[in-house]
Amino acid sequence: MREAKSISVLENNNWKDGERRLDFLDSLRAFIVFLVIIMHTAMAYIIPPFPGWVYNPKSNNNIFGSIALLLEGPFLMSVMFFIAGYFTMPSLVKYGSTVTDNNGAEGAAAAWITVNDSRPDLVVSEIKWNPTDPKENDVVNITATIGNTGKGPSTVGFLAGFYIDNQYVGYTRVDKNIEKGSSIDVTFSWVATPGMHIVKVVANDILDNLKETSKANNTATSVLTSKQVSFPDVRVDKITWSPDKTDLTSESPFVYRTTISNIGNANAEKFFVSLYIDGKWIAKQNVNLLGSGASQELVFSVKPVSGKHEVTIKADDPSPLLVEPIRDNNIKTVTTSEFTVTYPTLSLSPITWLPKETTLTDGTSLTYETKLVNTSTIDITHKFKVDFKVDEQIIKSFNIDKLNAGEEKELWTRWYVQPGPHTVSITADPDSTVTNSVYGAHVEAAVPNLNIIYPDLNITDVQWSPLNVRYGEPVSFVVRVSNQSVTSVFNKFNVGLYVDGKAVAGSVVEGLRGHSTAIVGIKWEPKDTGIHNVKIVVDNFNEVRQAPIGDGVRRTWERSFDVADRLVIEAHPNEEDMSEDLGYVLCSLVEDYMPMTVSARKASDKMKLLGPESGIYARYELKQDENVVLSDIIGFDPVTKTYKGQLPLKSLKSGVYNLSIEAGDAVESYTTTCNLGVLLQKDLDITIETEKQNYNANDKVHISGFFKYKDGKPLANSKLVLDLQLEPESGDPRKPWKAEHILTLETDENGHFKHDFIPITAEAGKWNAYIIAFDKLLSGQVLPPLQYMV
Repeated sequence: MREAKSISVLENNNWKDGERRLDFLDSLRAFIVFLVIIMHTAMAYIIPPFPGWVYNPKSNNNIFGSIALLLEGPFLMSVMFFIAGYFTMPSLVKYGSTVTDNNGAEGAAAAWITVNDSRPDLVVSEIKWNPTDPKENDVVNITATIGNTGKGPSTVGFLAGFYIDNQYVGYTRVDKNIEKGSSIDVTFSWVATPGMHIVKVVANDILDNLKETSKANNTATSVLTSKQVSFPDVRVDKITWSPDKTDLTSESPFVYRTTISNIGNANAEKFFVSLYIDGKWIAKQNVNLLGSGASQELVFSVKPVSGKHEVTIKADDPSPLLVEPIRDNNIKTVTTSEFTVTYPTLSLSPITWLPKETTLTDGTSLTYETKLVNTSTIDITHKFKVDFKVDEQIIKSFNIDKLNAGEEKELWTRWYVQPGPHTVSITADPDSTVTNSVYGAHVEAAVPNLNIIYPDLNITDVQWSPLNVRYGEPVSFVVRVSNQSVTSVFNKFNVGLYVDGKAVAGSVVEGLRGHSTAIVGIKWEPKDTGIHNVKIVVDNFNEVRQAPIGDGVRRTWERSFDVADRLVIEAHPNEEDMSEDLGYVLCSLVEDYMPMTVSARKASDKMKLLGPESGIYARYELKQDENVVLSDIIGFDPVTKTYKGQLPLKSLKSGVYNLSIEAGDAVESYTTTCNLGVLLQKDLDITIETEKQNYNANDKVHISGFFKYKDGKPLANSKLVLDLQLEPESGDPRKPWKAEHILTLETDENGHFKHDFIPITAEAGKWNAYIIAFDKLLSGQVLPPLQYMV
C-alpha cells in the first residue's frame, strides 16, 4: 500500500521578508509623519493666521509661518503624492495559494480578482394616465414605466415618488426585481383638482435604497392632458461676474450677474431666483413677471472670497412656484477663476482704564478705552463689530459703519465694578466680516484685584405712638435708618413691618447717601387683641448689596406688644355710605324718615352684641352750619340687639346736613359722622319714561324725560340725580335694596335728559326709577317711581 501523505494549503498573500519591504521608503514615511506634526503645530502661530485653524493671538510669530511654508511647499506635499502614486498599482491586492505536502514539496498558484460593476440604472421611460383628459374629482390612474438600463438587476426594493405641480402627493413601493434591460409599470391614483397640472415621477425616490450607476435619469414629467396647453419654461442662460479680474479687494463692489429667459409659451409670474456659492445658499431675488420669450438680468452683490468657487443659479428656487413641464434647465453652474482677495487689516491699542484705584465704592464704574485703527490702504465700507468683554462676557458691542484707510477711532465703555481680579479683552471684527482672520484684531489686559466698599444700613432708633396699643387704633412707627458706609445707596429699598411673621406694612426709601440717616414712617392697625410680635426689617426685599453685619449694626428691630381690648361700634349711615359723586348720603323723599342703626361689640368677642345691660348708649345729633337742628337718643331693639332710630325728614329744610352718631359706655365712646343731602318739593312738572315696560337681561333700558317749571319754563342745564332701585328692600341700611345705582345727570337747554342702562343677568326683577332735580341744593320734586321689569 502507498503511504498516506498530508497536504497543507496556505494563503499566499504575504511576500517573503526580503521581497516585500523597502526600508528606504519605510524610513521616509516615518520622517514625513514627523514633519506633518511639526507643520500642523506651526500653523497655530503663523502670521497671517491660517483660515479655520485654531489661532493663538498672543504667541504669533513670522518664523512659524516660514517653517510651515518651507515644509508644505517644496518638499512635504510633493513627496507624499509621489509615494502615493508609486504604490497605486502594486497596492491592488493579489491573491494566491501555496500547497505543501509532508515531504516539504511545495506548489503555488495565483490569480488576479476582478470586481465587475453590477449596479442597476433606473429610468422613467413613459408616463400614461386614465382618463386622458381628467375633470375635477376624477380618480386619475397614473402609470409610469420604469426600466433598468444599468449593468445588473435591481435587487433591493425602492419607492417611486409621484408629484403634481412639483408638490409631493404620494409614492408606490416596488418590491419586484427589475432585470437588466427589462421594465415594470408602476401605478398611482390621484383625485383631480381644477386646473392644468404637470405630473412628475421619480424612481428610487425619498429613501434612496437602491444604489445606481446614475440618478440623473430617474425623473420624468408630463402634462396631464391630451390638449395643447401653455406653460412657462424658465431657463438660466448664463452667469458672469464683475469686475472680471482675479486680483480683488474685499471692500470693492463685486457682483454675480445672471440672465433668466422664459422659453415657454406662457408668462412666468412671481417666482424667486437663488444664488449658491460652493453649495451654500447666499441670496434670492424676486421676479414679478417674465413674459413668454422675454429675458431678465439679475444682479447679486456679494463680498469676494479668495480661491476658485462653484457658482450656481437656480430659477424658481428655493420654493418652487411655477408649473413647468421641464425643470432641468432651471439650474446652471459655473466655476470662477482663481480669485486673490486682499483684505483690510485692523489694530487695537493697549487697553487703558480709569480710575486706577483698586479699592472702590459700590456703584463705581471703570471706563475701558482703546483706539481702533485701519492699518491697511483699503477703505472699509462694510459694517463690522467691536466687542468689549470682561471675563469672557460681552459688556458692550459697537457697530462700526465704516473706517477709511489709516483712520483712527476712539472706543470706550463703562463697566460697573465687581470684586476680584478680572480679564478685559477687546476684539475687532470677531465674525471676520471685513477681515480675513480668526480675529481682525484682539487685545486683552489683566485688571488687578478690586476691593468693593458696600453700603452698611443700620436701624439706629424706633419710636411709636400711642405707647399703649389698642385694637383698631393705628400705631405710627418712626424708624431711623442710617447708612454707616461712605458708599451711597443709589437704588430705592424697602423698610418692612411684620406682625407675627406676616408682612403687614412697609415704606420705600428712595436711596440713601453715605453717612446719612433717613426717617421712615410706617403705620400698623391692630386687628386682634392680645400679645403680638412686631418686627421691622430694613431692605427686607434684599434690593441693596450690603457689607456683612458688623458689631453694633442692627438691620432687624423686634418687640412684643400687648394689644388692649376696646369697644367696636358700627353705625349707619356713616362716611362710607356717602355717594362718591354727590359727597353725601341722599335722603329718599318718598319716605318720611331715614333709618339709623348702631351695634356694639368687644374686640375680644366680636360675635356678642352688647346692649344697655353692658352700659351701652347711643344718640345722634344733626347740624346745619354748626347749628344743632335735631338730637335725640337712639333706642335699643332687644330682638336684634341693636340700637335703631328714625330721623324725621319732613321737618327739615332742603340742604346739606352733618349727622353725628355717638355710642359707648361710661369708659369709652366713639362717634361716626356723615353728610346728608335733604331735598324738598318745588313747583316743577317732571316727566320720566322708558321705551317699554319689560326687558331681558343685557337689554339696553333707555330712560328719558324732561323738567320744567309750572309756568312752562324749562329747567335748563341743571344737575339731576337718578336713583335706580331693584326690589325687594333688604332691610339693611348699608344696602337697602337688592341692587341700586345712583347716577348724576344734567338737563339740556330745553330741560330734557336721557340715560341708557344695561342690567346684567343677576339684576333681573322689578326696578323703581326715581329722578330728582337739584338747583343749588334748593330744588327737588320726586315723582312716584317709574317701574319696569327685567
